[in-house]
Amino acid sequence: MTATPTIQLRDYQLDCLAAIKAAGQRGVKRMLVALPTGTGKTVLFAQLPSMIRGARGERKMLVVAHRTELLDQAAEKIHWANPDMAVEIEQADRHVTPNAQAIVASIQTLAMSPQRLASLQTQNIAMVVVDEAHHITAASYLAMLNKLGLAPDFAALGADTVKQRKAALGDFKPDKSAPALIGFTATPHRTDAVGLEAVLDEIAYSRTIEEMMRAGWLCKIKGKRIESTSDISNVRTSHGDYQEGELSSSVNTPERNDLAVKSYLALAAGRRALVFAVDVAHTQALTQAFLDQGINAAYVTGATPKETRAGIIGRYKAGQLAVLVNCMVLTEGFDAPETDCIIMARPTKSSLLYTQMLGRGTRIALGKEDMLVIDLVDIGAAGVQSVNTLFGL
Repeated sequence: MTATPTIQLRDYQLDCLAAIKAAGQRGVKRMLVALPTGTGKTVLFAQLPSMIRGARGERKMLVVAHRTELLDQAAEKIHWANPDMAVEIEQADRHVTPNAQAIVASIQTLAMSPQRLASLQTQNIAMVVVDEAHHITAASYLAMLNKLGLAPDFAALGADTVKQRKAALGDFKPDKSAPALIGFTATPHRTDAVGLEAVLDEIAYSRTIEEMMRAGWLCKIKGKRIESTSDISNVRTSHGDYQEGELSSSVNTPERNDLAVKSYLALAAGRRALVFAVDVAHTQALTQAFLDQGINAAYVTGATPKETRAGIIGRYKAGQLAVLVNCMVLTEGFDAPETDCIIMARPTKSSLLYTQMLGRGTRIALGKEDMLVIDLVDIGAAGVQSVNTLFGL
């Protein structure tokens, strides 16, 4: 049997594990851990198997996430922290064996095939970990949690509306035999009508970006506000944020895209920059604007083939690209600590989305002094998130 490696956990990580254990001892069945991006959430839940150790295959931990990158990262970290443990992935054509002690599963796979969830020997699951837990009130997660005794059966209750579902969640109490549920997120907020408190009973541990910056666990942040002449005052809002098509039509202009490039050259030349755009057309136009000025740039979108995307991201991480442009692809599960500039070319009213985008550059790295955020601010940008609003300035 391989000896478990010695892992030097940070002080707050030790405090967090102690808080999780204390909450469980108090009888808290469903809890949330809120820690900023870059503070090691995956490292944290890789330590949790020690709380449920048992005979091989008899007491399992189930980790659920919604992106392939998150699944592979979680499995790698859990195996690294627990080399004697059978860690397996349940996703698409990847199936776990009965001997698996830690199961990392795709929520899409479990939602599309309830039989796949049943095959995981759910009666032996002692702990469920949900990564990026701000998604936990989605129908796919609630259906899975219902099968594990951690959420009500909406169909049986006839709860079809948001109001009825909130009432059903409020009245529900997990059975004592149900597994423990621990959600991890950097953004404990949602933009819809169902808050995380409907599913999770208590915040066991929480730290903010500002607290982690001051403690030296995240890099310092500098912000620059660049005013554009684009007008977004007539762009309609849906579900708490701008409608994507209308927003793209308003901000995807040669003048504004050129402003983003000029801002980079004037304020961030030499930095590794991640640019967030509105949609595919905006992503492509911004990338071309950088290339036209001789800046080595590339882009990834949801339509970029997996192998191509991996190659582009690899070039960016290796320092072969100065600028990487994307739209709604690198908000989660992307880790490039060397990123020391974020260009917010996508206006958003969502504090959740803004925090996710900003979090891509907050990690510390050798030789990295700080991270510069360039906010492009348009005419009529009432309610738009920025570095100022994030820190209450």
